[in-house]
Amino acid sequence: MEYENLNTVAEEFFTTKNFDLCKSVLEECSQHKFIVSFEFVSLGSNEIYIIKKHKKEVLFIFDIDLPLHPYRIVLAKHWIHSAKLTIKALAHLSVDDAECIINLGDYGTEPGFAFSDHRIEFPLIPDPIFIMTNGYSEYKNFYANQKEFESKKDALFWRGATTGFTDLFGADSKSWETIARVQLCKFCYERKSEVEMDVYLSNLVQIPEDNKKEVIDSGLVKDSVDWKTFIDYKYQIDIDGNSNSWPGLFLKLLTSSPVLKIDSALGFRQWYYDRLIPWHNYIPIKKDLSDLVPTVDWLNNHPMVAKEIGRNGYNLAASMTNNSELIFMIKTLSRCNKLS
Repeated sequence: MEYENLNTVAEEFFTTKNFDLCKSVLEECSQHKFIVSFEFVSLGSNEIYIIKKHKKEVLFIFDIDLPLHPYRIVLAKHWIHSAKLTIKALAHLSVDDAECIINLGDYGTEPGFAFSDHRIEFPLIPDPIFIMTNGYSEYKNFYANQKEFESKKDALFWRGATTGFTDLFGADSKSWETIARVQLCKFCYERKSEVEMDVYLSNLVQIPEDNKKEVIDSGLVKDSVDWKTFIDYKYQIDIDGNSNSWPGLFLKLLTSSPVLKIDSALGFRQWYYDRLIPWHNYIPIKKDLSDLVPTVDWLNNHPMVAKEIGRNGYNLAASMTNNSELIFMIKTLSRCNKLS
């Protein structure tokens, strides 16, 4: 089933609790090794789900208030695609009984598996965007036609949204100007005479409506740029939003341009971050940005090193597929005692 149709099925499931289609999809993912069933109970959190495996039966448990969640459509997509991968992994485990909690949001809220986090009680698993796009296969196909590094624009590039206004505890920033992504754009705007930089906000979200005109008037906002043009720039930036940038870093690695990754203030990670090697397949930048301009200047003077780092980043991203990360998922589930 195409992922757009699958998303619709999941949305309908969360809204109407019509189990039939989701049951069929998930049983097929397990190659019919399991009989799948569902329950809605009071879990105390409507951003998680629980999977219980007993021999040939797999039960998905959701909070009774999940259909009322304001972002239930997003959470539905996260659930169905993570569930597909998890049930495939469970089919490879030899144990009769297993149980795990999976967090559906940008980061973990209840100890268990998460798509992005910085705490030890949240083992990381592949995120649902990676899964539903078949490992970003459309982007891989496009970026496989590499543009010569020497022909790219000598510029540092970034576009993104004003995510990060709300912290892990739900508290809003005191001002839109304190958002890390805004500070990045302001920093680059004030120093664009030192090195070539095209770093701007392109989507105003989360911040209060009353502040949006002020943000636009700041000069830090430009139109969105089609992802196919990212490859035209020699240097890419990656920076956290609400948590990691999720597809952001992955797609930038695929451009074969070196990615300057700004240190996460809270240490957010995704499942593949153990494979990131500083100055081999990405370039670390301090969160206070003090080394950003000197690093770009150094790269401009060492183009062969920059080209090699970019190529290594591409090779890392291209190596990750749904099949390879299924193996990762199986190992992750196996390592966890109670799978939670």
